[in-house]
Amino acid sequence: MWREIFSRRMLSVFLMGYAGGLPLMLTGSTLQAWMTESGIDLGTIGLFASLGTPYSLKVLWAPLMDRFHFWPGRRRGWMLIMQLFLVLSIFMLSMFNPQTSLYAIAVTALLVAIFSATQDIAIDAYRREILPDSELGMGSSLYVVGYRVGCLVAGAFALWLADRLLLDGKANWPLVYQIMAGAMALGLVFTALSAKDDESVESPKTLQEAVIGP
Repeated sequence: MWREIFSRRMLSVFLMGYAGGLPLMLTGSTLQAWMTESGIDLGTIGLFASLGTPYSLKVLWAPLMDRFHFWPGRRRGWMLIMQLFLVLSIFMLSMFNPQTSLYAIAVTALLVAIFSATQDIAIDAYRREILPDSELGMGSSLYVVGYRVGCLVAGAFALWLADRLLLDGKANWPLVYQIMAGAMALGLVFTALSAKDDESVESPKTLQEAVIGP
């Protein structure tokens, strides 16, 4: 049992959970805390709850990801691309001020949500394919633990940083988001070092097969 838990496959699944959980809070409660401190009205903050919509709609573009893939693997290629986009878009959030660039923050946060939802598609497929049925239960549990760790880093830890990193007596939110971009960059390292994709699983030959086949 312990050998299975500490296998490279299990470690990969745990670390992918971290990469999947971290972006979620940065467009949720952490972003709302930043806007609240910036004096944005509650009605506007409430509208930002719709940023979670891509997580519900990701099934619409999942077949495209199943049909097409990139180096270094069918799933890891998509993961690396989305993680790179996440690092860049999270860093971009740090460049805006909610009081003067609220629209830019909304668009960038939406991009973060889209990239995060797309990453989730690849991670879910990856962990299902690299884990045999006998390890799926344990692997899913470790994935959830890693996901929660990512949420804690982008949630509680980010808020703790905001309380400690002050600029003119106020939380230095741009610096906090830059640190979170660095924390997201760890996902690139984790993916590069993770277990290889299951090469026995073939891609659909056509987009029609990717949509109708399942």
